[in-house]
Amino acid sequence: MHMLDANKLGALGAMIAYRSEAALAGLSASAAALLSVLHFKPGLTTTEVAEVVGVSQPAAVRLIDGLERQGLLARGNPV
Repeated sequence: MHMLDANKLGALGAMIAYRSEAALAGLSASAAALLSVLHFKPGLTTTEVAEVVGVSQPAAVRLIDGLERQGLLARGNPV
C-alpha cells in the first residue's frame, strides 16, 4: 500500500470515529450497541436484543424506553 493511500485511510477512519462519537454523544455503550443491533437486525425481540448486547432483558427494556423518550427509536413492527 502506498503511503498516500494509508494516509487517506487513516483520515477516513478518524472522520468516521469523530462523527460516530458526535452522533452518539450522551449515550451509554449499551444504548449505542442496542441502536446498532436494531439498525442491522430490525424486528428482534427485546430478549434477543438483550442477549446480543449483553444486558438483562429488563435492562434492555429500560434502554429502549430511554431511547424512545429521546426520539432515537420508535417501537412497532418493522416495515
